[in-house]
Amino acid sequence: AGTLRVRRQRIARCVRAMAALAILCAGQFIAVPSHAGELDKAAIQKLYPVYDVGERDKDLPIWPLFRHAIPASNDLMGYVFESVDVSPIAGYAGVPPNMLVAIGADGVFMSVRVLSHKEPIFQHGVDDEALKHYAGQYAGRSIKQSIKIAPVNTAPPASSSGVVYLDGIARATVSVRIMNESVLSAAL
Repeated sequence: AGTLRVRRQRIARCVRAMAALAILCAGQFIAVPSHAGELDKAAIQKLYPVYDVGERDKDLPIWPLFRHAIPASNDLMGYVFESVDVSPIAGYAGVPPNMLVAIGADGVFMSVRVLSHKEPIFQHGVDDEALKHYAGQYAGRSIKQSIKIAPVNTAPPASSSGVVYLDGIARATVSVRIMNESVLSAAL
């Protein structure tokens, strides 16, 4: 009975230590970024000229996109936001990448663009065209799908129910996975 009690005490200490570690680590991912979003309404309007950009939401850092029509229309097409404002996940270099995410009212990605990042692999070795191609793969995908990064230099696994694979970037696996988490968690 004595050894059982000692074993339970050790397990309880381990659980408390793991909980404390989880709380500390969670703080790394939800910390306020060193800078907030970069774009204002005029800049977003330049990037999405086919839509009318509404006023920024008073509670969330998102901008509504309306159908551009004559006469003026109030048809909500979707929202656009910067991932760093909604879900700042630290990148490989410790700084969150900032992705511009446009998502339709139906949950389908309209576009994803890289606004800024400090990922070392893209500064020394992999060109930004690969990153641009990667971000472009979100268009037409739904937030209702499970979007994963396919292993590099292999054929993507066969898509199963609700799972979609995006092409990764050789030598940038960690960076691309962090960007994917940033996009998905911000969109959710």
